[in-house]
Amino acid sequence: MPLPVFDVVRGSFLDGEGIRTVIFLQGCPLKCLWCHNPESQSSSPLRKIRYYTTDELHELILRDKSYYQVSNGGVTFSGGEPLLHIQALKDLVKALWEDGVSVAFDTSGYFDCEAFERDLLPHTRDLLYDLKIMDVSAHRQATGQNNDVILQNLRRLAETSVHIRIRIPLIPGITATNENLRAIAQFMKSLGLRNYDLIPYNPSCIDKLKKMGLTPDSSLPEQPMSRAEELQCKEIMDHEFSLTPCR
Repeated sequence: MPLPVFDVVRGSFLDGEGIRTVIFLQGCPLKCLWCHNPESQSSSPLRKIRYYTTDELHELILRDKSYYQVSNGGVTFSGGEPLLHIQALKDLVKALWEDGVSVAFDTSGYFDCEAFERDLLPHTRDLLYDLKIMDVSAHRQATGQNNDVILQNLRRLAETSVHIRIRIPLIPGITATNENLRAIAQFMKSLGLRNYDLIPYNPSCIDKLKKMGLTPDSSLPEQPMSRAEELQCKEIMDHEFSLTPCR
């Protein structure tokens, strides 16, 4: 079953441990106002989608196997939401695992957890798991979906052996509020999760949306957060709940 890919990045240090190849898959059930890759949500003039067979992606990913081995790296499937494609990924992920390539997924958390546990979890080492907004109404307003599936999936996966690294996008006035960050930290603590990254807001999404003929939400700032604002968010997570961020 071909996989719709809108970008491939080799030699990444930003999407999991070590040197990684990142495969960006098309499609996402969320419509986040601040999405850094809005071209992943629908057909876009910004990037052309290429459909890869399992064998083609397998060969591409293995090109950098020697780099993965010396850095404890591997492949990260991102998007969009890569776990929209569980059935199509099943054989590829198993083959990569058998070849000694570490597999990670960068996910919104909105996916069929039963199918993931059955078809992909046995061959997955890491999940980069987004937690955006804890309040149900605010989450629906900002992403187009409730967060019940996301939170329930995380509760379920926290009881497995997969390594989970929480990613929190810092969107001024939306996710980067004292109340929301404290709620996220409290939820993480209740599940025994300690590893997280704070992802600074990237206003490039505004320009991307305009190029796609779409109108950015008026709540989106046109400037990135200041370093002082980022540090304040980090202090909330560190001080209030004594959690340890990934370095």
